[in-house]
Amino acid sequence: MIGLAWHTARARATSLAGSFVALALGVALLAAMALTLASTVGSARHPRWFTRAGVVVAGDDTVSVTTGSGDGRDTETATTVEARAVPPALAVRLSRLRAATVLDYAGYASARGAPGSTVHPWAAASLHHYRWVSGGPPDTHL
Repeated sequence: MIGLAWHTARARATSLAGSFVALALGVALLAAMALTLASTVGSARHPRWFTRAGVVVAGDDTVSVTTGSGDGRDTETATTVEARAVPPALAVRLSRLRAATVLDYAGYASARGAPGSTVHPWAAASLHHYRWVSGGPPDTHL
């Protein structure tokens, strides 16, 4: 049986090479598709509230936890859903820029027509494309 298989492979070497190339290209195509899909699974969504902003600076969206000590020390890093705030010193430096607007996340509001139950800071109202129907920023002088 093995002899018959070798004889067939020698007699049809071109067909065998063509089948191998087709199989290799198919695997490469599937691998490229899988990598493309995998790269989009954990990607951050675009900031829909800041569509008019030229640059958005956000804090780190990862958290690292270190356990153990010495040679048994292990650090694991996980990606969070939301980015943390930028450090206060960086916010001060950014606010000194001539064209910069530094927004805080102290108070939230929603706009009619906004997708889902999304909210954003009042300070960011000028940076999105939704039109305010009524209301205004909270009164801080109570």
